[in-house]
Amino acid sequence: MSIFHWGWNSYFEAIWRDMEREKAVPARVIAQSRGIWCVAGDFGKCSAEAAGKLRLAAEEGADWPAVGDWVAAELQDHAGAAMIREVLPRRSQFVRKMAGRKIAEQVIAANVDTALLVSALDGDFNPQAHREVSRAMLGVGREARDHLEQGGCLRAS
Repeated sequence: MSIFHWGWNSYFEAIWRDMEREKAVPARVIAQSRGIWCVAGDFGKCSAEAAGKLRLAAEEGADWPAVGDWVAAELQDHAGAAMIREVLPRRSQFVRKMAGRKIAEQVIAANVDTALLVSALDGDFNPQAHREVSRAMLGVGREARDHLEQGGCLRAS
């Protein structure tokens, strides 16, 4: 399957060309589970781990791979695995407060092109839930968020 199927476009292609990568190939993070990622690209799908330099950079505030990210992955010769060397700059991201007492953001999804929010129409309107939905829309864009906060709804144009 081609990387274009996974959402590769001219934006990411331009970023990729501007940076030097020896053996790395572009890959999309399609799943994540406690330090193991599933990445996909022209090579198919495989599991991946973060490289040591990426782990150190993440401790200093760099982006940790999230579902939807494009990464530079170095394919390993054995066991069909990959090593994630770096995360390409994101176009958008959905974030939440990290669990626990630490005040930090956790990226839930990156490079999201379309978001769909569904709400029941049973008359049980909860103003607190409305504010939470509005905060969740931070990744969608300021214009859409302002419209929602004013009680509007979004329609396809």
